[in-house]
Amino acid sequence: MEPLGHTSHTEADLDNKLGLTDPDAINRAELEGIARAQHFIFSLSPRQPITAALIRRIHYEAFHHLYEWAGKYRRVSVLVGVLEPPHPAQVPLLMYQLEKNLELRLPYATRGMEELVEVLAEVHHRLTFIHPFRNGNGRTARLVCDLISLRCGGPPVVLYAREGDLRRLYIEALRQADRGNLEPLQGLIRAALEREQERFRELAG
Repeated sequence: MEPLGHTSHTEADLDNKLGLTDPDAINRAELEGIARAQHFIFSLSPRQPITAALIRRIHYEAFHHLYEWAGKYRRVSVLVGVLEPPHPAQVPLLMYQLEKNLELRLPYATRGMEELVEVLAEVHHRLTFIHPFRNGNGRTARLVCDLISLRCGGPPVVLYAREGDLRRLYIEALRQADRGNLEPLQGLIRAALEREQERFRELAG
């Protein structure tokens, strides 16, 4: 076990249980895990509260087949680009605060599209800012947003593909959110919800 507070780049923490070294093979294995986590989300009872423990379980479902640290809060400090997320000792309290804030905000998110967009942007940014896990934080944030949207009667939130302009816009929106401006992230989430709603309408009719 690494000492609490050790610093590393998240990209270096990808040693995996399967011994995979080819990036494409790792990506495929991770996608399989994300699909499993999505199935887990769909299987949850609507009465299941969205807690810090559940967020850890979602991360575990997505990554436990590959990584020993799946579902565990990080015990190291990390650098994400030029930003340093909160010290690992702060993570449990920050996640508890996120849980309590979501408990208060979830009823508000059920009022309509704009309210849902606000809450999704808040939760998504807060999770990526806290960076509770060694890796997979953005993917976990998107899975949690899927769960929140489904609970509020919305569709999944498909923010971007792995490559392309939408990913670039997503990264820039997170940077803006770090500076206190959530509007770009809200815009991406709003557009994603509208795309999925339109796709469902086309499939239905």
